[in-house]
Amino acid sequence: MKRILFTGLILLMGLFTRGQETQTVNLIRADEMTYNRQKNENLRVCKGDVLFEVDSTYLYCDTAYLNDKTKDIDAYGNVRIKMSDTLNLYGEELHYTGKTRIARINEDVKLIDNETVLTTDTLVYDRNNTTASYTTGGKIEDTTNVLTSIEGYYNTETKDLTFRDSVVIVNPDYTIYTDTTMYNTISKIVDFRGPSRVIGEESTLYCEDGWHDTKKDKSQVNRNAYLDNGEQTIYGDSIFYDREIGFGRAIDDVRIRDKAKDVILTGQYAEYAEQKLQSFITDSARAILINKRDSLYLSSDTLWAYLDTTKQLETIYAYYESRFFNDDVQGKSDSLKYAANDSLITMYNDPVLWSLDNQIVADTIKIQLKNKEIDNLQLFDNCMIASYDTLDYYNQIKGRYMKAFFRDGQLQKIYTEGNAETIYYVKDEDKRLIGVNMSVSSKMRIFMEDNEFSWITYIENPKEKLKPMKDVTKEERFFKNFKWLEDIRPRGPNDVY
Repeated sequence: MKRILFTGLILLMGLFTRGQETQTVNLIRADEMTYNRQKNENLRVCKGDVLFEVDSTYLYCDTAYLNDKTKDIDAYGNVRIKMSDTLNLYGEELHYTGKTRIARINEDVKLIDNETVLTTDTLVYDRNNTTASYTTGGKIEDTTNVLTSIEGYYNTETKDLTFRDSVVIVNPDYTIYTDTTMYNTISKIVDFRGPSRVIGEESTLYCEDGWHDTKKDKSQVNRNAYLDNGEQTIYGDSIFYDREIGFGRAIDDVRIRDKAKDVILTGQYAEYAEQKLQSFITDSARAILINKRDSLYLSSDTLWAYLDTTKQLETIYAYYESRFFNDDVQGKSDSLKYAANDSLITMYNDPVLWSLDNQIVADTIKIQLKNKEIDNLQLFDNCMIASYDTLDYYNQIKGRYMKAFFRDGQLQKIYTEGNAETIYYVKDEDKRLIGVNMSVSSKMRIFMEDNEFSWITYIENPKEKLKPMKDVTKEERFFKNFKWLEDIRPRGPNDVY
């Protein structure tokens, strides 16, 4: 078959170039070219190794129909559009409209832009804004990720991609599921524009707005954002997460939920160090030990949470101005520790505890919980338990060591060791004060009923005296350093701040 070669000067910008409608299309070569003037005098049919040139863009195919008047082209078989040395578009069918300068490519479509490969069944390329788009499903692969979606839009100049509907981004280390997102093939940054999940081997990141750097494996997510590592979930208005070093930061309305231990931490700022198995939360920091009957609310300036090697909550430390509340017991101290595995709260530095009408102080207080409810207390050094009686009278117990037992939130019995002393107000059958019982022994066993002293057992060297009220001096009514601290007692869950 005779080979026909056409060459010519390119006068105006044409196929796949910026500007107005295509005005000149130059046929560089074809094995055969024919006119059928009876059908359409403007239509040229080119067959066999066809090549068109418009500016720096080349169109290859097996067969092409060119309308000289409208500059429309229909191309079939091994279609290839070469826009630069690194940008090529392939398919089996092409329809190009000269007036709009928009091309539609069908069947086994592949756009290769350097190391980025887009594949789909049908692609529309608009050279006016250098955008390739598909709406029936497609896939884009680069050196880092594989992206699939129902709709996709790719700007070949800015290298920006926009995906919509059932978007999935697969990375060797994680998979991203989202509804709408943008991705840049140079920066490798994903911008989230709707509900999105980044699912890794050990954690899931969710948001409805934000970005993820797929090269550096860093994320900044907003709007209903959370980070879930399986055992704990961190919520916040804004979360930054560096997956490579396992560092997370949450800001505003922060909430950390430990699922296994049923503990919630809240505040306005938090950081999470995955490798150190620790996190802290501050600015209105509060912990909630969840219980169906009566949750315990704890606050301090800063809360630190430590995990064990299985990522289970192990310990919470509360530093500076710690306060807690539940219906059965309330407390205040400078700092405290909660051991989750042992369900043990240890209060340090001027601790004070309240239970119904009882006030409990010591140098150190340990609260043993059972099913998130108080079971017993241990008091160490300078221990004192006081309860309000009437007017300005208070029943008081002190010693070096005490252990107090509770049932259904009420104090049942108290064991006291080491210089055990009591100041106890005695009443007659009509509840009128008779006098003050003042006793000393090495050990005591005190039993309670309806939150009042029922009876006392003195052990080892007991000494006891009962003084009538008229003979009791003001100094004898109180132990040294006694203070009634009811005015600082937390009164509700929101009073712990």
